[in-house]
Amino acid sequence: TAWPPPAARDPLDFLEQEMPDDLIPVTFSADDAEALAALMHEVSCKLRPATPATERLSEMLYAARIAPEGAMPADVVRLGAAATYTELASGAQRTVRVVAPPLADASSGRISVLSPIGSALIGRRAGAVVQVDLPGSSVAVRLDAVEHAMAREPTAAAA
Repeated sequence: TAWPPPAARDPLDFLEQEMPDDLIPVTFSADDAEALAALMHEVSCKLRPATPATERLSEMLYAARIAPEGAMPADVVRLGAAATYTELASGAQRTVRVVAPPLADASSGRISVLSPIGSALIGRRAGAVVQVDLPGSSVAVRLDAVEHAMAREPTAAAA
């Protein structure tokens, strides 16, 4: 590719063409960033060691692009959004809703943002391919679609 990259709508768009999706900074809405920061503070105050998912989310929050509510792209996974993803190795497709930990219920398809898949999907745009670190293995998933609920899910602070 030529350097410097051609002009783009977003000055950082060229990074997305050159970097793996796992390294591209995610985008959080201002509300989600605030809720996630409060959640990470709460988790860090507890006396248990950090999990890989909480470490990943903390790093993502630190490097994230923060956007005003009205400027959030519709295809970005936010708290309360339903995300459809495909496991690339098996082709299995699943739809989950990414929520704050107190609202998580795997049997109802609501997964915690602190789970391995929740932390891998939050802030990502449809089309992203990311590695999900599971206990004892890793799986690549592609985010196929994002659907937002009409009313926002309660945040960790409101739960």
